[in-house]
Amino acid sequence: MRSPLPPPEDEGDRRLLNRVQAHGWHIIHVGRSVEDDSEGPDWSYSIGLFHTFGHPELIVVGLPWSTAEAVINDIGSRVRAGQRFDHGMIDSDVLENRDVRFVTMRTDAYRAHLGYAIWFYRGVEFPVLQVVWPDGVGRFPWDPAYALDDSIQPILGRIEKAP
Repeated sequence: MRSPLPPPEDEGDRRLLNRVQAHGWHIIHVGRSVEDDSEGPDWSYSIGLFHTFGHPELIVVGLPWSTAEAVINDIGSRVRAGQRFDHGMIDSDVLENRDVRFVTMRTDAYRAHLGYAIWFYRGVEFPVLQVVWPDGVGRFPWDPAYALDDSIQPILGRIEKAP
C-alpha cells in the first residue's frame, strides 16, 4: 500500500515516519490524563502496517501499555513474516494461556481513537483490527458470562454472532 508518506510537521512526526520506514510500523499509546474529564480505558494502536505490508492496523484497548505494545509487536512481526489476520480469527499465540480474537473496527470509531493514524493516512481509508482479549477464564466481552466490566474493553467493531 506504499503511498507517499505525509510531510512531517514536527519532531514527533519525523520519529514516527522514521520508525515506519525502518521497522514497518510505529505504536501510539493513548491514555486519559488527570485533566481529561472523560472516562474510559487506555488504548494502543499501530501506524504503518497497512502502508508497509497491506495489512490492517491493530488496536488494543484496556491492557497496560507494555502488554499492548508486546501484543502489537508480536503480531506485527508475524505479519512481516507473511502471516495475515482477519476479522473473526482466533489466535492462541499472542497472549500466554489465552486466545485473542480479531474484530474489524468501525470507521465511525476512528476519529475518537486513531487521530495520528488519520494524519498518517490523510483520512480514514485504512482498515483496522481490534485485538480483543478475554477475561481470566477465556470468555470474550460478547459472552453473557464475561467477568469484566464492559467499559474496560469496549468493542469498536461489530460482532455478527458470538462464536
